[in-house]
Amino acid sequence: ATGALAITHTIANYPGVDSTISGMALLEMMQKQAVDYGTDYRRAQVFMLEIDGETKSVYTPDAMFKARTLVLATGAMGRKPSFEGEETYLGRGVSYCATCDGAFYRDSEVAVVGVSQEAIEEAHFL
Repeated sequence: ATGALAITHTIANYPGVDSTISGMALLEMMQKQAVDYGTDYRRAQVFMLEIDGETKSVYTPDAMFKARTLVLATGAMGRKPSFEGEETYLGRGVSYCATCDGAFYRDSEVAVVGVSQEAIEEAHFL
């Protein structure tokens, strides 16, 4: 798996999980639960969707799939790193969520990088 959750080092506040867990372990637990309840889990590069009507069609380089319901998980890692060390320390000191990870850095000096409204809101939260 890839994406923000997969590379998160420690999650300590996820509902229904009574201890700290890595992002990858949480993803694996979620996938197992979905499959145990009948989900047909597929991972593939998708190049076309037909979503009008009751049956949805998903086209990949290897096959075409049809289903009544489609969950499209595109991930949240679309931007390039904006400062040196960001990739190296992502999930190990670099975070994209102050409300999620701020408590790990209580009484520590932190910095917020960014000029968007979201960055300003994260800074206010901290």
